[in-house]
Amino acid sequence: MINSFKDLTLLSLIISIFFSVNYSLAKSKGFRLSKNLKNKPKVINLVKNSKRKRVLKIKNFINNYKSKIDRKLKALHLKKNKRIGKKIEIFTEKLLRIKYPVEKGYKILKEIYLIDKNGKLLKVNINGKNRSRRLDFVVLKGKNVIRIIEATTKTANKKYQSLKEMLIRNKFKEIFVKENSTGKLIPIPQNIKIEIIREFDGI
Repeated sequence: MINSFKDLTLLSLIISIFFSVNYSLAKSKGFRLSKNLKNKPKVINLVKNSKRKRVLKIKNFINNYKSKIDRKLKALHLKKNKRIGKKIEIFTEKLLRIKYPVEKGYKILKEIYLIDKNGKLLKVNINGKNRSRRLDFVVLKGKNVIRIIEATTKTANKKYQSLKEMLIRNKFKEIFVKENSTGKLIPIPQNIKIEIIREFDGI
């Protein structure tokens, strides 16, 4: 009874030797063998191919499993970042309201979009899709924009957001934000850039 891979390999060798010896013996005695019998059995090659397929199957299984784990970890990381990001936004708003009080003529606008003079969203094409740019906080002094702030974690990647801002600024000459309480459009000067504040550093 064959119980292991070694037993199967040994059996294949015995069969191969058996056919080889009998083929030589028959040929020496003048027997004519059919084409099928002249071809030595390819058991060893079959075993090797089987082993390769088995190894490849295991590797594929491991790679697929690792990919699933990576996707789950990435999803968890994103969820964690979003939760932390929301808390950071809340505390950033509180700090901004302390630093820029209403009594001194300041106003904090939050979660607003870059728009044109007609109030329409400014969009740019990135990878075949039209994208707009949302701002976390805009600080006003009277009717003037003095700061634009994006609050985030220390590790969050903001290259995509920065790319959208750059493309919008390059494409549109006039950029506005809307003050929700009054409905007024407020122009954003070219020299006022979006500041990425990581966990309150720089407020």
